[in-house]
Formats: sequence, C-alpha cells, structure tokens
Amino acid sequence: MPLKNVEQLKTRTAALKKKVADKGGSMTGPDLRALKKRVRRVQRKRRRLASDAARIAKAGKKEKAE
Repeated sequence: MPLKNVEQLKTRTAALKKKVADKGGSMTGPDLRALKKRVRRVQRKRRRLASDAARIAKAGKKEKAE
C-alpha cells in the first residue's frame, strides 16, 4: 500500500536512513546507490506533498479574504 501522508513518508525516510547507516558499510556500491536513491525519492515525495498542501491552504485563505 503506498504511503499517503507526510508523517508516514517521514517515518519511511527515517527507516531507510537507519538501514543505510547500519548496513551501508557491508553493501556493494550499486546496492548502496539504489538504497540512497530510494531515500531521495521518498524525501522528494514528502516535500512535494507538504508544499502542495501549503499551496492549497494558502489559496483557500486568499479566497476567504476576498
């Protein structure tokens, strides 16, 4: 099931970073790069969700003010 909110994505990022810290030394280069890429993707998705929510909230405030 895909992660749908910022908190879930933040938890997933923390878990992946912990995995990199714990197993990073024993992983091969391509495996480590793939894991770091997965961390970046989750972080990007979380930031995008947060910015989209902020933009929608700002638009709602702007409409109420007018």
